[in-house]
Amino acid sequence: MNQNPENTIFILPYERTLLPSEWKILQTEIDDFLNTWNSHGQAINASIRLEESIFLIIEAEDGQASGCSKDRLFRFLKEKNIEHKFPESEAGNFFVQQNNSIVSMNRAGVKMALSEGTINPESKLFPTWVCSVFEFEKLWKKPLKNFPFLAGHPEIK
Repeated sequence: MNQNPENTIFILPYERTLLPSEWKILQTEIDDFLNTWNSHGQAINASIRLEESIFLIIEAEDGQASGCSKDRLFRFLKEKNIEHKFPESEAGNFFVQQNNSIVSMNRAGVKMALSEGTINPESKLFPTWVCSVFEFEKLWKKPLKNFPFLAGHPEIK
């Protein structure tokens, strides 16, 4: 797929890293779904990948996925996660690199971890809320100090 900055990105985090055997199963099933995925009868050009063994990323060509087609995608993924017992992450959490692992925490948890020193301004953030290739390239795995929601925190200078 061409890397158009306007392409849509869907990021679905898991509670733990997926094993290579689990990813292989999921990848095959999602590829099969994507080969038939459409919006109002028009095929959607999409691809998948796994980042950091925890983030399922689906990229769809700009403007192709309608609300109904997105709903079908999310229902399909939910069914597969339940079927295979893949642990979806809690919605709305932040994912931060802490030492050699990625931890999930809420906004208050990020601020507390900064204050306690378990993460620092250089710790990388994986913003699962981005929804375009442009945003992904600009924000993915960047230091916490780059994010406005932490402006004014004593540890961010």
